[in-house]
This record gives sequence, C-alpha cells and structure tokens, in this order.
Amino acid sequence: MKKAKLELPIDDFHKLYDLLGHVLDHDAEAGYLDLDNLDVKLLDTVRNEMFNQIPDEPAAVEKVYAYIVHTVLNITPIKLYEIKRQTEGGFLITNDRGTEIFCIDKKCAHLSDNSSRDWKFLTITND
Repeated sequence: MKKAKLELPIDDFHKLYDLLGHVLDHDAEAGYLDLDNLDVKLLDTVRNEMFNQIPDEPAAVEKVYAYIVHTVLNITPIKLYEIKRQTEGGFLITNDRGTEIFCIDKKCAHLSDNSSRDWKFLTITND
C-alpha cells in the first residue's frame, strides 16, 4: 500500500486535526452530515494519522545580547554582541577584532579607562 506524507505548517496541522474532530463529533451527535460507517472510519483514520505526523513544537530559545551606546576601541556602539554567560555578572563576547574577551556587567574595563561604564542587555526570544 502506498502512503503519502502530508506537509503543512504546524498550525494548519492542528487546525485540520481539530476540524476533523468537530466533524466527527457533530455527525455523532446530530447526524446532519449523514456519514456512513466507512466515511466515519476514513475520517477517524486520517485524523489519527495526522496526530502521529504533527511535529513537535520547537522550544523557545532565548539569546542575550550586550551592547553599548558610546564609542569604544574594538566595540561598535549599538551593535548587539551575543554573550556567553560565565559567572554571575561576567560574560564572554567576541569583539570587532574577532577576539573573545571577558567582560563584567557593571564598570567593565573594556568600556572606559576608569571602569565607569556599564553594558546594556537585550534578550530576544525566537517564539
């Protein structure tokens, strides 16, 4: 027996799966659709197969970026640098020269000679 694989956006899979369930429920309760047993079995089979093919939702991923608003050597203002958190208050970024540097959230020595400047942070979620 040949089988076909249905390819739809995940939201459409859920909508179609729910629609088939409503059709089956409506026919069972009211009988307006006048579906015979073979039709009901086909719809139920298709609905079950769809359920088995619905892909898992990708998990939401949060990325945290650091940026500054003033000019500093090897760090561009307003550019988002993805951070790799190392400790509470400390993280790694790759600067404009391609060098990975360790920075601290507050009073980072990379941002001013007297360590008076702080990083700003932005969290972006892919959902």
